[in-house]
Amino acid sequence: MFKKLKIDKLTISLSKAVLLFAAFILLTVTTAFFSKSLTDVINIMPLYVSLIVVLLQTSANRYAPLLGGINSVFYAVIYVAFKLYSQAAYALLFSFPLQLVTFYNWNKKPYGNSTIFKRLSMKSILGISMLFVIVYAAFCLFFSKIGSSYIMLDNFVTIMGILSSILMFASYIEYAACTLMCGVVTLFLSITMMIDFPERTPYLVFAVYNVICGIMTMVRVAKLHKEQHE
Repeated sequence: MFKKLKIDKLTISLSKAVLLFAAFILLTVTTAFFSKSLTDVINIMPLYVSLIVVLLQTSANRYAPLLGGINSVFYAVIYVAFKLYSQAAYALLFSFPLQLVTFYNWNKKPYGNSTIFKRLSMKSILGISMLFVIVYAAFCLFFSKIGSSYIMLDNFVTIMGILSSILMFASYIEYAACTLMCGVVTLFLSITMMIDFPERTPYLVFAVYNVICGIMTMVRVAKLHKEQHE
């Protein structure tokens, strides 16, 4: 069993603290090595906030969407700079307001530092999956007309992010699985973009960290749901 560190009302396992520290160091080192200008450094700044947001998510902490919503505004600016228009629109027009509303909604049904979770029915999962395919095809068609980059991966991340945010707002445990899938595809997107933009290497570091934390989040949410409904 790992020892735990107590920070205010948040309990963080030593393993998570080490993971956070390692990600912070690698993020800083790659930023210093690959950044060619002050603009490159500024583009990385939201990632430092995201390190904390993702760590909070591993405990399904209800303050994660509050901090994440505010950070979405900064991400939107960076996505525009790299012509990731789909993700930019999602971050500013969807993620920002919805995460703030999610924080409010989770606070109405608190469970420790988290909230009360529920599960989707199989019928709902099938319906959502069909709708996802239709919307994904429509997004790819639309954004291909305006010259968006990395269309297939960009739009998958955007739509999966929207789905994850909606499920998170409604406190469905499936949001964690969607977040993990989004993280995995984001990892591939980061690898692809790094080839064209080496200064995006810090985003690859964060993408790996995000996937690891995504797995922890899914496990934690499943345990909370089981505990709440036993």
